[in-house]
Amino acid sequence: MRTMPKKSEHMLEPYSLPVETHAALLALAQESDVLFIGEIHGTQEIPRCVATLLPSLAGLGYQALGLEIPRFVQSGLQRYLRKTNAAVPSFFAKPWQDGRGSQELLSLAQRAAETGF
Repeated sequence: MRTMPKKSEHMLEPYSLPVETHAALLALAQESDVLFIGEIHGTQEIPRCVATLLPSLAGLGYQALGLEIPRFVQSGLQRYLRKTNAAVPSFFAKPWQDGRGSQELLSLAQRAAETGF
């Protein structure tokens, strides 16, 4: 059984995008009402990239982050993100074999909640 980090103990290292790519993503975000970024389940690069972009996106007025998690997990995740003593939802404590529910996705959700998303 793997150990889950405590709140605010993010496992996500910043993802260094090339300056041109970072600028292009923010320019696209500035011109758009919604920004979708796809990912392959179980990878750490996209959660790291999105976490790195969150402060800039918040500065552009973005207020929400959509994550692909089952409906039955949503209320438990919201409780976990709001309360310091709430249990980690089992979806993240025992991730599905397809890569969803990864530690990186949970860390991204934590970072987004702390950033105001």
